[in-house]
Amino acid sequence: WYLPNVNAQCRICNRDKKGNLRGYKRGLIQKYGPGILDQLEERKKRDIHPSEKDLEQLTEFFKVQLKRL
Repeated sequence: WYLPNVNAQCRICNRDKKGNLRGYKRGLIQKYGPGILDQLEERKKRDIHPSEKDLEQLTEFFKVQLKRL
């Protein structure tokens, strides 16, 4: 649950284009800068197991964010 990697996509990109990874990567770079892809690759290698409390807090955070939309 790394916030820069939590992004919405349109239905066409998400379903029909199977995530449109090329466009998704371009969007990440545009939004967060050129180092974001390296950060995501590095985080992918970590074995992260959030606690139940962490997951509850993240769930509440994203519920608030969703309401703001």
